[in-house]
Amino acid sequence: MIIDLTYEIHDDMHKYPSDPKFKTLERITAKLPDGKVISGYSTHKMRSHHGTHIDAPAHKIANGKTIGQYSIANFINRCQLIDLVHLNIPDRKIKGITIQDLYGRVAPNIVLQRGVNSLIFNTGYLDRISSKTAEKRRKDVEKGFTFFTNEAAEYVASIPNLRIVGLDSFSFDRSGSNSESHLFFLSEDILLLETVANLAYLSSMIEDSIFTLVCAPILYQNNDAAQTRAYAIVGGELHG
Repeated sequence: MIIDLTYEIHDDMHKYPSDPKFKTLERITAKLPDGKVISGYSTHKMRSHHGTHIDAPAHKIANGKTIGQYSIANFINRCQLIDLVHLNIPDRKIKGITIQDLYGRVAPNIVLQRGVNSLIFNTGYLDRISSKTAEKRRKDVEKGFTFFTNEAAEYVASIPNLRIVGLDSFSFDRSGSNSESHLFFLSEDILLLETVANLAYLSSMIEDSIFTLVCAPILYQNNDAAQTRAYAIVGGELHG
Protein backbone atom coordinates (compact mmCIF):
# COMPACT_ATOMS: atom_id res chain seq x y z
CA MET A 1 0.00 0.00 0.00
CA ILE A 2 1.17 3.52 -0.83
CA ILE A 3 -0.02 6.51 1.21
CA ASP A 4 0.63 10.03 -0.04
CA LEU A 5 2.16 12.28 2.63
CA THR A 6 2.31 15.41 0.46
CA TYR A 7 0.51 18.66 1.20
CA GLU A 8 -1.05 19.78 -2.06
CA ILE A 9 0.24 23.05 -3.53
CA HIS A 10 -2.58 25.40 -4.54
CA ASP A 11 -3.53 29.06 -4.37
CA ASP A 12 -5.32 28.78 -1.01
CA MET A 13 -2.72 26.60 0.66
CA HIS A 14 -1.44 27.30 4.15
CA LYS A 15 2.23 28.12 4.65
CA TYR A 16 4.78 29.49 7.10
CA PRO A 17 3.38 32.81 8.40
CA SER A 18 6.04 35.10 6.94
CA ASP A 19 6.26 33.37 3.55
CA PRO A 20 4.50 35.01 0.61
CA LYS A 21 1.35 33.36 -0.66
CA PHE A 22 1.67 30.77 -3.37
CA LYS A 23 0.10 32.28 -6.47
CA THR A 24 -0.78 31.02 -9.92
CA LEU A 25 0.25 33.81 -12.28
CA GLU A 26 -1.17 32.43 -15.50
CA ARG A 27 -2.56 29.30 -17.10
CA ILE A 28 -1.88 28.70 -20.76
CA THR A 29 -4.13 26.52 -22.90
CA ALA A 30 -3.20 24.77 -26.11
CA LYS A 31 -5.29 23.89 -29.16
CA LEU A 32 -4.91 20.49 -30.80
CA PRO A 33 -5.05 20.03 -34.61
CA ASP A 34 -8.66 18.80 -34.29
CA GLY A 35 -9.63 22.05 -32.59
CA LYS A 36 -9.92 20.70 -29.06
CA VAL A 37 -8.55 22.96 -26.34
CA ILE A 38 -6.51 21.36 -23.57
CA SER A 39 -4.76 22.69 -20.51
CA GLY A 40 -1.17 23.59 -21.19
CA TYR A 41 1.51 24.91 -18.86
CA SER A 42 1.06 27.34 -16.00
CA THR A 43 3.42 29.69 -14.19
CA HIS A 44 3.52 30.24 -10.45
CA LYS A 45 5.04 32.44 -7.79
CA MET A 46 6.39 30.17 -5.09
CA ARG A 47 9.24 29.43 -2.69
CA SER A 48 11.12 26.18 -2.36
CA HIS A 49 9.68 26.05 1.19
CA HIS A 50 6.04 26.01 0.11
CA GLY A 51 4.26 22.73 0.70
CA THR A 52 5.96 19.47 1.63
CA HIS A 53 9.69 20.10 1.31
CA ILE A 54 13.11 19.14 2.61
CA ASP A 55 15.62 21.51 4.23
CA ALA A 56 19.31 20.84 3.63
CA PRO A 57 22.12 22.19 5.84
CA ALA A 58 22.62 25.16 3.50
CA HIS A 59 19.26 26.48 4.71
CA LYS A 60 20.85 27.55 8.00
CA ILE A 61 24.58 26.80 7.81
CA ALA A 62 27.05 28.90 5.83
CA ASN A 63 28.65 26.73 3.11
CA GLY A 64 26.44 23.82 4.21
CA LYS A 65 25.50 21.00 1.87
CA THR A 66 22.75 21.72 -0.64
CA ILE A 67 19.90 19.48 -1.79
CA GLY A 68 21.74 18.47 -4.94
CA GLN A 69 24.68 17.06 -2.99
CA TYR A 70 22.66 14.13 -1.63
CA SER A 71 22.27 10.79 -3.38
CA ILE A 72 18.70 9.82 -4.20
CA ALA A 73 19.22 6.76 -1.96
CA ASN A 74 19.34 9.17 1.00
CA PHE A 75 15.60 9.73 0.54
CA ILE A 76 14.45 6.10 0.72
CA ASN A 77 14.41 5.05 4.36
CA ARG A 78 13.01 2.76 7.00
CA CYS A 79 10.93 5.15 9.07
CA GLN A 80 9.08 5.21 12.37
CA LEU A 81 5.99 7.33 12.98
CA ILE A 82 5.99 8.99 16.40
CA ASP A 83 2.35 9.74 17.18
CA LEU A 84 1.92 12.64 19.63
CA VAL A 85 -1.67 13.55 18.72
CA HIS A 86 -3.09 12.56 22.11
CA LEU A 87 -0.88 15.19 23.77
CA ASN A 88 -2.91 17.99 22.09
CA ILE A 89 0.20 20.07 21.41
CA PRO A 90 -1.66 22.45 19.01
CA ASP A 91 -3.92 23.46 21.93
CA ARG A 92 -1.04 24.58 24.15
CA LYS A 93 -0.18 28.22 24.62
CA ILE A 94 3.37 27.37 23.53
CA LYS A 95 2.95 24.75 20.83
CA GLY A 96 6.34 23.11 21.07
CA ILE A 97 7.22 19.44 21.36
CA THR A 98 9.07 19.18 24.66
CA ILE A 99 11.63 16.67 25.77
CA GLN A 100 9.10 15.42 28.33
CA ASP A 101 6.75 14.62 25.41
CA LEU A 102 9.42 12.33 23.98
CA TYR A 103 10.37 10.36 27.06
CA GLY A 104 8.96 6.86 26.74
CA ARG A 105 8.04 7.46 23.11
CA VAL A 106 11.42 8.00 21.44
CA ALA A 107 14.19 5.84 22.90
CA PRO A 108 17.52 5.96 21.04
CA ASN A 109 18.33 2.32 21.82
CA ILE A 110 14.94 1.16 20.48
CA VAL A 111 15.34 3.24 17.32
CA LEU A 112 18.71 1.60 16.72
CA GLN A 113 17.38 -1.90 17.43
CA ARG A 114 14.60 -1.43 14.90
CA GLY A 115 17.01 -0.37 12.17
CA VAL A 116 15.22 2.94 11.69
CA ASN A 117 17.04 5.81 9.98
CA SER A 118 14.15 8.30 9.72
CA LEU A 119 11.47 9.57 12.11
CA ILE A 120 8.25 11.45 11.42
CA PHE A 121 6.42 13.24 14.24
CA ASN A 122 2.65 13.60 14.13
CA THR A 123 1.30 16.39 16.36
CA GLY A 124 -2.11 16.53 14.65
CA TYR A 125 -1.59 20.10 13.47
CA LEU A 126 -1.79 19.67 9.71
CA ASP A 127 -4.76 17.30 9.93
CA ARG A 128 -6.67 20.03 11.77
CA ILE A 129 -6.33 22.83 9.27
CA SER A 130 -8.33 23.19 6.10
CA SER A 131 -7.72 24.99 2.83
CA LYS A 132 -11.16 26.55 3.38
CA THR A 133 -10.03 28.56 6.39
CA ALA A 134 -11.67 31.98 6.32
CA GLU A 135 -9.20 34.65 5.25
CA LYS A 136 -9.67 36.63 8.47
CA ARG A 137 -8.62 33.53 10.49
CA ARG A 138 -5.84 32.38 8.17
CA LYS A 139 -2.99 34.22 9.90
CA ASP A 140 -4.02 32.92 13.33
CA VAL A 141 -4.22 29.35 12.02
CA GLU A 142 -0.83 29.60 10.34
CA LYS A 143 0.81 31.15 13.39
CA GLY A 144 -0.46 28.24 15.49
CA PHE A 145 1.89 25.70 13.94
CA THR A 146 3.68 23.16 16.13
CA PHE A 147 7.48 22.99 16.39
CA PHE A 148 10.39 21.45 18.33
CA THR A 149 11.70 23.05 21.48
CA ASN A 150 15.49 23.26 21.61
CA GLU A 151 15.81 20.47 24.20
CA ALA A 152 13.60 18.10 22.19
CA ALA A 153 15.50 18.82 18.98
CA GLU A 154 18.86 18.24 20.65
CA TYR A 155 17.61 14.94 22.09
CA VAL A 156 16.34 13.58 18.76
CA ALA A 157 19.35 14.87 16.82
CA SER A 158 21.64 12.86 19.12
CA ILE A 159 20.15 9.55 17.91
CA PRO A 160 22.75 7.84 15.68
CA ASN A 161 22.20 7.01 12.01
CA LEU A 162 19.25 9.31 11.38
CA ARG A 163 19.01 10.69 7.85
CA ILE A 164 15.65 12.47 7.91
CA VAL A 165 13.28 13.79 10.57
CA GLY A 166 9.81 14.93 9.52
CA LEU A 167 7.04 16.99 11.10
CA ASP A 168 3.39 17.75 10.24
CA SER A 169 4.04 21.48 10.51
CA PHE A 170 5.60 24.36 8.59
CA SER A 171 8.83 24.60 10.57
CA PHE A 172 10.91 22.88 13.23
CA ASP A 173 11.46 26.24 14.92
CA ARG A 174 9.09 28.63 16.57
CA SER A 175 8.28 31.68 14.46
CA GLY A 176 10.75 34.47 15.16
CA SER A 177 13.32 32.13 16.76
CA ASN A 178 17.03 31.92 16.06
CA SER A 179 16.66 28.55 14.31
CA GLU A 180 18.24 26.55 17.13
CA SER A 181 16.15 23.46 16.44
CA HIS A 182 17.04 23.50 12.75
CA LEU A 183 20.71 23.80 13.66
CA PHE A 184 20.69 20.83 16.04
CA PHE A 185 19.51 18.60 13.19
CA LEU A 186 21.27 20.14 10.20
CA SER A 187 24.64 20.28 11.95
CA GLU A 188 24.36 16.48 12.32
CA ASP A 189 23.55 16.15 8.59
CA ILE A 190 19.94 15.20 9.40
CA LEU A 191 17.64 16.60 6.73
CA LEU A 192 14.29 18.09 7.75
CA LEU A 193 11.03 17.12 6.05
CA GLU A 194 8.44 19.82 6.77
CA THR A 195 4.67 20.06 6.14
CA VAL A 196 4.06 16.30 6.09
CA ALA A 197 0.37 15.50 5.48
CA ASN A 198 -2.08 12.61 6.00
CA LEU A 199 -0.42 11.29 9.14
CA ALA A 200 -3.69 10.42 10.87
CA TYR A 201 -4.52 8.12 7.96
CA LEU A 202 -1.01 6.69 7.92
CA SER A 203 -1.23 6.00 11.65
CA SER A 204 -4.45 4.04 11.15
CA MET A 205 -2.95 1.90 8.40
CA ILE A 206 0.41 0.80 9.83
CA GLU A 207 1.24 -1.75 12.45
CA ASP A 208 4.06 -1.22 14.93
CA SER A 209 4.59 2.34 13.56
CA ILE A 210 7.12 1.22 10.89
CA PHE A 211 6.97 1.95 7.16
CA THR A 212 9.20 2.88 4.22
CA LEU A 213 9.47 6.63 3.60
CA VAL A 214 10.22 7.88 0.09
CA CYS A 215 10.74 11.64 -0.22
CA ALA A 216 13.15 12.44 -3.05
CA PRO A 217 13.21 16.21 -3.63
CA ILE A 218 13.36 18.13 -6.88
CA LEU A 219 16.99 18.26 -7.98
CA TYR A 220 17.74 21.98 -7.74
CA GLN A 221 21.32 23.11 -8.20
CA ASN A 222 22.83 24.85 -5.16
CA ASN A 223 19.49 25.14 -3.35
CA ASP A 224 18.88 25.07 0.40
CA ALA A 225 15.52 23.27 0.08
CA ALA A 226 13.18 21.65 -2.42
CA GLN A 227 9.65 20.32 -2.67
CA THR A 228 9.11 16.57 -2.60
CA ARG A 229 6.28 14.16 -3.38
CA ALA A 230 6.60 12.28 -0.11
CA TYR A 231 4.86 8.94 0.39
CA ALA A 232 4.79 5.91 2.64
CA ILE A 233 5.09 2.32 1.50
CA VAL A 234 3.23 0.18 4.01
CA GLY A 235 3.94 -3.53 4.15
CA GLY A 236 6.77 -3.43 1.62
CA GLU A 237 10.47 -4.07 2.06
CA LEU A 238 11.86 -1.24 -0.08
CA HIS A 239 14.16 0.97 1.94
CA GLY A 240 17.67 2.34 1.55
